[in-house]
Amino acid sequence: MRRKKLEGKWILLALVLWILAMLLLFAVTFHNQKEMETENLELMNRQAVRQMNHVMEAVDHLNEYIKSDQQLEAMMKTEWPSTGRNWIEDFLNTRKNAAAHVEGVALLLDDGQSYVNVGAGIRPVSIRNSDWYRSYSGMTVTRYYSPLVDRYGNVNGEERNYVIAAYPYEVGQIPGDLLFLCPVTPFLDMLEEYKEKDIPVYVIGRDGEAIYTNREGNDWISQTCVEEILQSLRSSYHAVKDASLYTYISDCTRIGEWKVIAGLSFRHILFSMMFSYLFSAVLLSLIYIGFFTQIFYQQTIKKMDYAFLAAQINPHFVYKALNTIAYLCKKRRSDQAGQATRALEDILKDKLRVDEVMIYDTLQRELEVVRQYMLLQRIYYHSVMLEEKVDPELLTILIPKNILQPLVENALYHGLLPNVDEDGRIRGGVIQIGAQKEKKSILLSVSDNGVGMSREQIDQVFYGRTDHKNMRGAHIGIANIKNRLSYLHRLHYKMQVTSKPGEGTTVIIKIRNGRDVQDQG
Repeated sequence: MRRKKLEGKWILLALVLWILAMLLLFAVTFHNQKEMETENLELMNRQAVRQMNHVMEAVDHLNEYIKSDQQLEAMMKTEWPSTGRNWIEDFLNTRKNAAAHVEGVALLLDDGQSYVNVGAGIRPVSIRNSDWYRSYSGMTVTRYYSPLVDRYGNVNGEERNYVIAAYPYEVGQIPGDLLFLCPVTPFLDMLEEYKEKDIPVYVIGRDGEAIYTNREGNDWISQTCVEEILQSLRSSYHAVKDASLYTYISDCTRIGEWKVIAGLSFRHILFSMMFSYLFSAVLLSLIYIGFFTQIFYQQTIKKMDYAFLAAQINPHFVYKALNTIAYLCKKRRSDQAGQATRALEDILKDKLRVDEVMIYDTLQRELEVVRQYMLLQRIYYHSVMLEEKVDPELLTILIPKNILQPLVENALYHGLLPNVDEDGRIRGGVIQIGAQKEKKSILLSVSDNGVGMSREQIDQVFYGRTDHKNMRGAHIGIANIKNRLSYLHRLHYKMQVTSKPGEGTTVIIKIRNGRDVQDQG
């Protein structure tokens, strides 16, 4: 049950880590997508402003060209106001072709005189009465561009939208304005890409008034935000401002001082990143599942390895025990045969009872297994004794299952049985099991007063490779114990071996209580 709870915690942890990984992936993908979309919008904004600048520069050059024409200036001074009207209008009509995107040129003087190129269809009265022209008349500026939404002229009887560029122009002592009519279509074409990509755009004129927007209402941008952007554009032609739901990209034309503000919304970024995010999320999830599947698979392999190690039985011992039982039965020593059978049954049942719950067992149960093991061994070796020096309070602690019996077996086969007299008879001896508490650790010890071991033998049996042919039982002894302790306690265990030839060997294992290990796991 404890193991199932532990696995449940691991599954929960894996799920939490997966959610965190998905959130991190979302944040990284969103950040990267936002940077890319921002760069693209900056490029689109600059391209639109660059095209506007190109048109405005052409108008600027045409204005300088007309103003510098000495023939026009002389005609205005000598033939003006009425005798040279047709000539002046013809002159304006020919000069307008010097600039692309200019369909009409008009000259409005403050004394009321108006000159319009032939066929332009400009109504000077409408211009003089427009709000933008009145605002412009009160300014001291070198140029001014009207909004994109007003209608000022017609071609073949059809009213058309124009952007009008106004420049101050003076004839003699009479001031006036030179006006250039540019079709609104080229300007709107420059802004068409914003509409196609569903990006709101806001164009602000020189006086701070909106001259174009592709959205009904400006709920996507507040007046406060506009003022902050305009403040930034006073010192630079380009600005980027992050807000809660939008990133605003703004650029200013070098001529005419139009400000183009585009809004990159959170929703736009979210939709544009969704495919790449889902693809990356699926790919990462597959890698993640594979990774954790591999971890669980390795854990399962380790559990199987542990169960195999814990359930190992010396086949020589089993064969010998069965032969002994058969021998006792033939000799009609039924009491001894029954005791031996029950002892072997108890040992085999304990060895094979290794599952998720029985990785640990109580010290008391492990001592009982050792007693049954020694009961069988003493049928052959009467002079071998077992002593227990264990604190009764420690009988209920949990220790790794089947850890004492291999140590006792090792003490018997490598300590006591080789200790023989001149006639080859086993002198016998004592194997002592001890258990005591040291702070938060448990010290388990198995000692014998047998032949002892040299330093080289200790290194070979306990710390190095063992010659399986020459050392009976070694293949399921110390290496088995060390492997299982490493699995259960990682680095939190210690094995110490002391021995002297002719005096005996002591093995001390320092571990933690199995309950503490399970709780931490």
